[in-house]
Amino acid sequence: MTIKTVGIGIIAAVLLTAAGTTFTPLKTQEAKHPVKGRVKWHAEQAKQKNRGDVTLMAPVGIYSGSASDLEDALSNYSVVIAQPVAEQTAIFDEENTANDIVTWHKLRVIEYLSRNTNTPQSFPKSLLPERLLPLRPDEVLVNKIGGALNVDGVKLTMTDGGFPPLSKNKQYLMFLAIEASGFASVGVGPGGVFTVEGNNKLRPHGKGNKKIATELEARFGGSVDSLRTHLSPKY
Repeated sequence: MTIKTVGIGIIAAVLLTAAGTTFTPLKTQEAKHPVKGRVKWHAEQAKQKNRGDVTLMAPVGIYSGSASDLEDALSNYSVVIAQPVAEQTAIFDEENTANDIVTWHKLRVIEYLSRNTNTPQSFPKSLLPERLLPLRPDEVLVNKIGGALNVDGVKLTMTDGGFPPLSKNKQYLMFLAIEASGFASVGVGPGGVFTVEGNNKLRPHGKGNKKIATELEARFGGSVDSLRTHLSPKY
């Protein structure tokens, strides 16, 4: 089982490519004989077997942010209601392994239930995906492992069962560490992302730590409105 650390600083070096376009390997990658396990290697194996698409399992993520309970999360992260408006898929090239597929999401922040402005700038601004820039004042960028793109004519899809893709036609409540550049880390991991249902009820989006979801349900009935009322005097 492969374990990756994700969150703030997830990508040390990325090669950005729009979903569905052809992946061009970095100079440090072996174009003729890709190393076993790399994204390009999976594409080559598929071509040898006359397969046009391959599904890969995402590595298990250990998220760099954490929270012992709901109050800890509320104290350390901004709580937002946001909706995806654009996305871009990329190769995550950690130490030239090119082993993961990452999707960047541009989110429009509909509402700040609370703000934490103490997040230091740690993610290099130069590594933000240019196709999703510039950002408006009400937009942020988040990334997560998973997504689909074309690599040498083969469609590769990396799935993360614990952190499903974000949908453009849904709104989410998120606990985010937002940097001045607009990069935002889902600091609590999948356990810090909730789908906002039509009745303003919250449903856990992923399969991360369930403690926050349990406390939101116990204290606020899983309701955005009740959480907003609780936070409004403080923020």
